[in-house]
Amino acid sequence: MAASGRATGRPPRHNLVSIVSIVVLSGAFFGYNQGVISGALHDIRHTFDVDTFEVEVAASWVTLGALAGALAGGHLADRIGRRGALWVAAGAYVVGTIVQAAAQTIGALLGARLLLGVGIGVASVAGPMFAAETAPERIRGGLLAVYQFSTTFAIFIGYLADELFTGGESWRYLLGAAVVLGVALILVTVVVPDSAVWYLKRGDRRRARQSLCRTVPEHRVDQRLDEVEKSLHGRKASWRELLSPQWRRPLALGVGLALFQQTTGINGIIYYADSIFAAAGFRTPEAQLSATTWAIGAVDAAFALVAVGLLDRVGRITTAGLFLLVGVVFFVAFYAVSIGPAAWTVINEIYPGPIRGRCVAIASATHWGTEYLITQFFLSLLDALGRSGVFALFAGLCVVGFLFVRRYLPETRGRTLEQIQQMWVADYDRRRRARTGS
Repeated sequence: MAASGRATGRPPRHNLVSIVSIVVLSGAFFGYNQGVISGALHDIRHTFDVDTFEVEVAASWVTLGALAGALAGGHLADRIGRRGALWVAAGAYVVGTIVQAAAQTIGALLGARLLLGVGIGVASVAGPMFAAETAPERIRGGLLAVYQFSTTFAIFIGYLADELFTGGESWRYLLGAAVVLGVALILVTVVVPDSAVWYLKRGDRRRARQSLCRTVPEHRVDQRLDEVEKSLHGRKASWRELLSPQWRRPLALGVGLALFQQTTGINGIIYYADSIFAAAGFRTPEAQLSATTWAIGAVDAAFALVAVGLLDRVGRITTAGLFLLVGVVFFVAFYAVSIGPAAWTVINEIYPGPIRGRCVAIASATHWGTEYLITQFFLSLLDALGRSGVFALFAGLCVVGFLFVRRYLPETRGRTLEQIQQMWVADYDRRRRARTGS
């Protein structure tokens, strides 16, 4: 058995660890806060003596901040690099985490959660984008699925922490513990180079080659370098090109996937699982929290792990399902193995290098904006439509999402980012010839 990457023709495996670590931490940023806030909302309500609307705001303003962070993240990733954007994300996350844990007023808590959300939004763009540009195509889908798995596993850890430590001021310590994730991301990004795409966009071929040598077999480095350089065309893309007919189709696909991923209703269930289980007959807070931890947190994490192994084997074309305790379990399981990880994977691999940062930012902002609306108004929808009405609404949107995916999503498994770019060029040329009859 070969003992090194040089002997096997592959890069040393420890070079992939840095990519995995960045993806894991980027996903855990949101996941832990999403999980832990679900159980903390009860204690926050009592600590600050707030009403239901303010509780909804406390839960949802992270996603509002993430919307702003995602829009800024694309610009930052193109301006200061994928790694630089991750430093900004980690800094905002650390500061927001500390302030929310120490907040003495509801206003301070809400402001801190907005800042925290900015860090999450920037990380949701820069982390998966870094992985998409640096991971070998044979495992790119699995590595990007790790983002969703780390999110779901961190949700489970947050739920579990809520179950183990409840009451009084424990919510402050549970929220404050997230600072470890921000510090860890800063440390990891210090020791890794940026992606070859970023270096070539700056005209730095030497550092681009060094970056590729970390994750691409040595005999393929020069070929990949030429492919990436050719795909960038040696220029910066404008917003006008971003909206041009040639790239309008992949842009709409990414936005649609982000939209339908959220209109499944997954985050309304995750944030307000305790309320849902209470209405389903789980009478005590302990019983509600336990049901949330294991029926949602554990199932979501387990099936997201399954998706890590499936995406590079069976492809990206997926759907999600919905059918109260057993129904929720099946819903979460199918989401976690399908559109949950697949949407993030596709969004970060379908765009050409010159416009990738901006397109990923727009798609990610769509994700966070939709999640904000659902999180903010989920309880109000329950009051207006009832559980059956709300779940019927989400089921109908799942059907629409299924039809959208079936119609517009091409298979990208096993292709390099440059081959995917050429796929869109060829598709546009075919459609243009069909219109003109030439």
